[in-house]
Amino acid sequence: MKIEYLKSFYYTARSKSISKASKALHITQPGLSKQLQKLEENFALPLLQRSNKGVILTEVGQKVFDYAETILHLEENLYNEIEKIKNKNKHLVIAACQNFGSFYFASKIHNFEENYNNLRVKIDTFNSSDVLNNVLKHDYNLGILAGMENCDHLFFEKNCDDCPYIDKHDFFEDSLVLCSSNDFEQNMIAEEELKEIPIIMREKDSSADNLINNFLAEIGININLHA
Repeated sequence: MKIEYLKSFYYTARSKSISKASKALHITQPGLSKQLQKLEENFALPLLQRSNKGVILTEVGQKVFDYAETILHLEENLYNEIEKIKNKNKHLVIAACQNFGSFYFASKIHNFEENYNNLRVKIDTFNSSDVLNNVLKHDYNLGILAGMENCDHLFFEKNCDDCPYIDKHDFFEDSLVLCSSNDFEQNMIAEEELKEIPIIMREKDSSADNLINNFLAEIGININLHA
């Protein structure tokens, strides 16, 4: 039994008219009559009777009508739920650290959306620990960080049931450089001189802050920070 035939029968019975049902369904009257005939052949019993008031349901036709109403409502609900899932999957929410989320990716979102069938992308910026926590809580689909310093405790084997797990992939390399004003006298400075020069840094616990501090700690330098 085809749902299409059941739908044709339902509209015909509800409107009590083959001509009205054919207009509502955008098919010809002969085409609709053929579908109704096929449905009656399926049940081997008449479902509709013609009268001077249009068409009326037989006893079996009333049973089929009641079930058809339920089936068609279920079909509509099913398509609505699938559409919700499809629309949900068209959105990608990303948690990113400040320097990537605010600058690097902001200029690339439009092209990305066009290349992936108008996928809508939303990027929110956080410090590194909050990026990872938001991914662990499943509030965001992806997390993007600059460096993984102080975050190794969040990465475990996939088969560890009691451990949080985030799959990580390195996909971009960048460089951190020192810059100065034009009136700075030196073109080059030695590592030891970093101890004496005031340095402006990103906020504490940011990816850049962690990267630089870990690097300087490795070479035994404690710098004069101006946060």
